[in-house]
Amino acid sequence: MKFLEIQQLKFLPIGFPILAFIYALISYSVNIPWLDDFEVGPIALYQWLQEGDFQKKMAIIWAPNNEHRVVTLKLLVLLNYYVFGHLNFKWMIWQSHLYLIPLFIMIWRTLPKSNRALFFLPIPYLLLNFQYYLSTYWMISSVQHNLVIGFGALAMYLLSKNSNSNVRFGLALACTLMACLSNSDGLFFIPIGAFLLLLQQRLRGLLIWLLLLSSAIVLFFWKYPSMNYHETGMNYFYQHPFESLKGFFVFMGGGFDFWYREQTSFRTFETAFVGVA
Repeated sequence: MKFLEIQQLKFLPIGFPILAFIYALISYSVNIPWLDDFEVGPIALYQWLQEGDFQKKMAIIWAPNNEHRVVTLKLLVLLNYYVFGHLNFKWMIWQSHLYLIPLFIMIWRTLPKSNRALFFLPIPYLLLNFQYYLSTYWMISSVQHNLVIGFGALAMYLLSKNSNSNVRFGLALACTLMACLSNSDGLFFIPIGAFLLLLQQRLRGLLIWLLLLSSAIVLFFWKYPSMNYHETGMNYFYQHPFESLKGFFVFMGGGFDFWYREQTSFRTFETAFVGVA
């Protein structure tokens, strides 16, 4: 009995950040829209309810928010409205974080069985980091980012099994598509998945993957209202490739920018180093 109690104690450091995050999420989330929340929330819902033509209703769902397609977010808005009878931003923030449950399960299952708890220990501290407060408590940001990570991680997990199962491969395709329709960041999972299939020498799956998801990319950018911004961005990238590359790694390590009140160059070097790592 004492041995079992000692074994259970090792889960306390894992449980602390999870319980602290849940407490903070419940306590500090608010049912107040901010900035883009209005466009994808009450405005999109009002347009949907006022529109009688089905094709135009679908156009409202498909219409981008700035440079992002947020189809899954708008569907979540409709789901909340029709299920609960009203739109509650606090509830949507809570719902968006449910992805953490299957994500933690997937990470746990991929770790070696020996000392699994020790290997898992850093994960909740990294993923439940309060440095990400904006993508935690801002409704549109939390739903977009969490759905991208959730669907994308599940898709890559399914592909990593190196299985010939058509069902598993089909689910990976569907999840990647959902990640793309949650936020433009989801498009990055297309080359990642292709690279996985190439490493596994699943050439038939790779061909299907590229054909279907390349078609999805074309559809994604069809009549895109902000294409001129992308063109300007690509021109800037060609002119300053290293600046964009450095910016990418600084962004990647931004969660470790603990000195954000200090205007020093150390922050740039420190976050870029973590981003590269």
